[in-house]
Amino acid sequence: MLVHVLLVGAACAVSALAWERAARAAGMPTRVGWVVALLASTILPWMGLAGVLPDARGPLPLPALLFDPVLVTPDGAAGGPHESLLSAPSLTRFLAATWVATSAFLLVRLLVGIVAMRAMRRRWVARRVNGVPVLISRDVGPAIVAWPRPAIVLPAWVVAMPADERELVLRHEQEHLRAGDAWLLLGAALVTALVPWNPAPWFIARRLAIAIEVDCDARLLRAHPHRQDYAELLLAMAQRAAGPSLIPALFEGITQLERRIDIMHTPAPTHPRARAVLLSLAAIVALATAFTIPAPRSALAARVARIATAPRVDTVFFEYQVDSVAAIVSAAPARYPDALRAAKTEGEVLVQFVVGLDSLAEMGSFKVLKSDHGAFTDAVREALPRYRFAPARRGGKPVKQLVQMPFVFSLSR
Repeated sequence: MLVHVLLVGAACAVSALAWERAARAAGMPTRVGWVVALLASTILPWMGLAGVLPDARGPLPLPALLFDPVLVTPDGAAGGPHESLLSAPSLTRFLAATWVATSAFLLVRLLVGIVAMRAMRRRWVARRVNGVPVLISRDVGPAIVAWPRPAIVLPAWVVAMPADERELVLRHEQEHLRAGDAWLLLGAALVTALVPWNPAPWFIARRLAIAIEVDCDARLLRAHPHRQDYAELLLAMAQRAAGPSLIPALFEGITQLERRIDIMHTPAPTHPRARAVLLSLAAIVALATAFTIPAPRSALAARVARIATAPRVDTVFFEYQVDSVAAIVSAAPARYPDALRAAKTEGEVLVQFVVGLDSLAEMGSFKVLKSDHGAFTDAVREALPRYRFAPARRGGKPVKQLVQMPFVFSLSR
């Protein structure tokens, strides 16, 4: 699963990188590719696990009920589940608990930031600067606050700046406000909080934040083409700008200045249209690759496949089709073959059969799915008719059900 998630995330990131360069060559917003990549890197792995995307191992088997493994020992005793055929539920629970705890911490951290921002917002003074409604703080900003409604917040020292520089600062924040960047970054923070174990959304969200600033710079420079003056203003602002560290994605500080200034001064490519077309095609190919990376099989994928491909039969039902599944009521232990016991041979047998309405296994449906030795198979075939089952029930009536039962022949308890 982790390999699938990493491959999908890498393909999405490559797609966004290609789109960013294509969009820059064409003079288009670069954020679009990163937004698509963020959503794709988060959603596609779940689509794969749900069976919507291609399965790495081909068609799923019939959805028969799988009983717990039966342990067969030389003394004839039958035991419970054997670890060789079981997963590690304790590890799964630990990982799930870690995921939930990490996501909860990040979400609480974000919520604390929102609450802290609202508390600070009450202390800010609303006024108009250069005809633009803003909030004046002591040292927070320049930034856009998203909650409960987007607004520009300026520190008092920006108001005291020369008129031309103050106008550039206001235009910069107005561009962010018009584009809804605060909400976009807040959404990115929520996505990364929900999948903290996936490195792709974290990388993409960081690049999205940079792309948002680059797009804002590009829009502003169309109206104010003096790049050097603007770059010097950004450097000066970076030395004084401040923001609460507990509020990620609620304001866009002036970061990654070196990269932004390099992009501002990068000359236009000699053949921008051709470059944009080729890079756009590369972005599409990379994104299409993310959709076609085979997903590992999962219980969720099996369930979806069962619902989609369940055969229409009236006499034999599958696990998802019944209200209550078949269960073992009594068991007669299988006999450990003498020759294999003397040879100290161990093995496993997995069989499939139908539990009938008479509480017995229908041996006419008996099928061996896996066997390490024919003698083990014979021992299971001989013992199975002595098993008694509680039939599955559907609509309050007993019905036949297809089941699978593993037997583990072990010389040690």
